[in-house]
Amino acid sequence: MNRLSGLSKTELDTPALWVDLDRLEQNIAALALHFKRAGVHWRPHTKGIKIPAIAHKLLAAGALGVTCAKL
Repeated sequence: MNRLSGLSKTELDTPALWVDLDRLEQNIAALALHFKRAGVHWRPHTKGIKIPAIAHKLLAAGALGVTCAKL
């Protein structure tokens, strides 16, 4: 991942996923707060995540686990 730092968007191989990590972390924090206030546990579905690093961030934010329909 570090080898991509500093590249312009025209230098990236496509298709490419570009994530604003600050925004992602803000969204995860807001989601975690929502479930905490509601007093319920949450298990995000891997179908919507698809990226293990994001699943780990959700777990660190308080998700009880992740849901997977198929392995």
